[in-house]
Amino acid sequence: MRSHADTNAKNAASPDHPSIFTRQEWVEIRRSLGLSTRQAEIVCLLLEGHKIYAVAVTLGISPDTVRAHLRRLYRKLAVADRLDLVIRCFREFRRLSRPL
Repeated sequence: MRSHADTNAKNAASPDHPSIFTRQEWVEIRRSLGLSTRQAEIVCLLLEGHKIYAVAVTLGISPDTVRAHLRRLYRKLAVADRLDLVIRCFREFRRLSRPL
């Protein structure tokens, strides 16, 4: 029997950029935050509302690997949890969007 997370993960959009940002905006945010390709994929899926298990299924990695990536991301970006991570992405977007 397939779980809700399996179904959502299989139907997930490509993790190349979250739908809330344009592709170019996401490239700039990624670069500014210094995210690796895998970190960017994970953050993108989290921004789309996916849970750890759905991220793991979508990327073909284990949930424990997703958690390990998240711990490193939290440390790298000086955030405490997923909500802080999402807020950090939006703050970076706002910072980059301000005129010079």
